[in-house]
Amino acid sequence: MTEDKQETGFGISDDDILTRSREETDITFSSAVDVVLSLACRNKCGYCRFSKRNQDLTVPYSTIKTFKAAKKAGAREAHLVAGERPDKFHAIRAKFDVWGFNSYIEYIYTIAELAFLEGLLVNLEVGYLSLTELKYLKEIITSVEMSLESTNRDFLQSVHHQYSPSKDPNIRIKFIENAGKLNIPTNTGILIGIGESPEERIRAFVRIKDLHEEYGHIQSVKINTFVPEKNTPMSEEQPVSDETLYETIRLAREIMPKDVDITIPVNIHQDIIKLVEHGVNDLGQIRVYGRASLFPKMPFKTIEEYQAELALGGYTLHKQLPIKNQFILAQKYSKKLGQFLDKHRAKLKDNMREDKFMLTF
Repeated sequence: MTEDKQETGFGISDDDILTRSREETDITFSSAVDVVLSLACRNKCGYCRFSKRNQDLTVPYSTIKTFKAAKKAGAREAHLVAGERPDKFHAIRAKFDVWGFNSYIEYIYTIAELAFLEGLLVNLEVGYLSLTELKYLKEIITSVEMSLESTNRDFLQSVHHQYSPSKDPNIRIKFIENAGKLNIPTNTGILIGIGESPEERIRAFVRIKDLHEEYGHIQSVKINTFVPEKNTPMSEEQPVSDETLYETIRLAREIMPKDVDITIPVNIHQDIIKLVEHGVNDLGQIRVYGRASLFPKMPFKTIEEYQAELALGGYTLHKQLPIKNQFILAQKYSKKLGQFLDKHRAKLKDNMREDKFMLTF
């Protein structure tokens, strides 16, 4: 994707992001880099290999080099990832003390600010945070990510989540609701293929829809598919069939309002055209630098390869920021982030006046 030389704000050019009215053939993505803050996780899900019991923690200033290189490679999003509440581990809390942080949240804020200073906008996926913690971080992050996964609380008594207390659907819904109360753009989704029924998938989509209708803050719903991983309790389970995936995408598109994107982890699925034809209109985060935090052995194609593949089906690929245009227009971002986003908002408003851009999708 060609970069415009005339840049605004934090090095993001006017023509780098879709600012006209979005058409049905427009497919979006976010150019991203993943930075894993910690693999330590208080959950131990039956299907996951991300969680580790080691207590490593990324040194804040070691991320600057990564952010610089990612920005140079075309990234616009810093996707900060961590296991669930690594601050529950004594050794990690001790590191915060040594490094001069009063809390885990101060640590996250520092790294998010380092990303912002290098010209990246932060999408935060670190598990459950309280309303107070989200309010503090809102100043420096553009969006949060929290998958609902399932509304089935029986999984808390089974191999899926019996050692994962914060996978309680009520806890995850509370997080999404808190983000809505704070006007933080939110990405969510479900996980299919772990034993849930079709009716449970529908209930999950409806719950997300209800939250969006109440708070207007859901940006996207991601359809994550179960992939068997070695050395996990669910390693012998069968992966999701294509038919189940397509039907779930169709249901998501049918249930979700049009202003909510339907997305998939694009490094896991190869037939992009079929996914788009069933209702996917966003390819999510394409890592343009480094590997994905989940399934790192499943590499992404280049942006040009995705463009060419979509063009065969009559679709056009466009970059978008980790905060979507309608949320920028509604100023769902902090004054600090306004150092860049105010300029982008002005561009959107100019295009609206020229009838080149509409808020409807």
